[in-house]
Amino acid sequence: MAGYSVMLVSNAQMQPDDIARVQPNVWRIITRPNFGYDFGGYRDGIRLLDYEEIVPDELIILNDSIYFPILPEDDTIKRLEQNDADISGMVLRCRGSERFLESYFYLIKGHVLQNRAFRDFWNNYTFTSNKYKTIRRGERGFSAAMADAGLKLDGLFKKQEFRTAIMSADKTMLREIVKHAALPSSDAAQRARSIAQAGTPEELRSLIFSQMEKLQFYSAFPVGSHSLMNFPVLKKSKDEVATAWRQQYLRAVDAGLVAPPPLSVANEIRRTY
Repeated sequence: MAGYSVMLVSNAQMQPDDIARVQPNVWRIITRPNFGYDFGGYRDGIRLLDYEEIVPDELIILNDSIYFPILPEDDTIKRLEQNDADISGMVLRCRGSERFLESYFYLIKGHVLQNRAFRDFWNNYTFTSNKYKTIRRGERGFSAAMADAGLKLDGLFKKQEFRTAIMSADKTMLREIVKHAALPSSDAAQRARSIAQAGTPEELRSLIFSQMEKLQFYSAFPVGSHSLMNFPVLKKSKDEVATAWRQQYLRAVDAGLVAPPPLSVANEIRRTY
C-alpha cells in the first residue's frame, strides 16, 4: 500500500523505552546533538537520503513544533500532493518583496531532490545556535534559494482566501470569530469583545481586516481559520500569540464552533493551562 516511510530525527538522545515505543511506526531513527534547531535536523536527514541514494516520490518535512492534524478526516497531505508547486506547505508568507514558506511543514516533490540548487543549499547550509539566524538562513534562506532557482513555491492557506471567507460569513459567524479572537494586545482584545457583542457586520469585518495587517490570520482568528478554512495546524510555541491562539481554540472547541482534535491532543493542550 502506498504511503510514507518515517525517518525520525531527534535533536536529543532518546531513552531505550522511547525508541522501543516509536520503533514500530518508523523506518529509521537518527539522534543528533541539539544544535542547529529544526534546520539542523532537516539537513542531516536530507543528507542521509542523498548519501544512501534514496529519492522518494515526495518528501514531507515536518517538525514537532505543531499539532497536526487537528481535524478529523484531514486531507492536507493529499491536497499538497495534488498541488502543482515544486515545494508546498501551509502558508506562504509575504513580507514586502520577500516570500517564504513557513518551515514547520514542507512537501517537496521528488524531482526537487535532484535539483542542483536544492542539493547545494543543504550541502552548504551552516548550523547556528542562534534562533534568529536559523530563521534567516533556514526558513527564509531556503525559500529564497529555491525561488531563485526557478522552483515554484505555494501555500495551501492564503490570506486573500480568508478575506473572501470573511466577506461571505454571516453576522452570527462574524461575531463568533471576533469573540474568540486571539489578540495579544489587551486593548485590541477589549475592543474585540465590545464589537463582538454589539457591532455591525461592517464593524466586525473591519476589526478582523485591521488585525490581519498586524497578525497572522490563522492564529488571530481560530474560529475562522479552523472552521471556515479547515486549517489543520496548531502551534505549540509558548510565545504570547501562540498561547492566546490555543486558549481561544479550546474555547471554540468547547462551544462547538470548531471540530474537536484527537483526544490525546486535546488533553495535552489542556495540561498546559
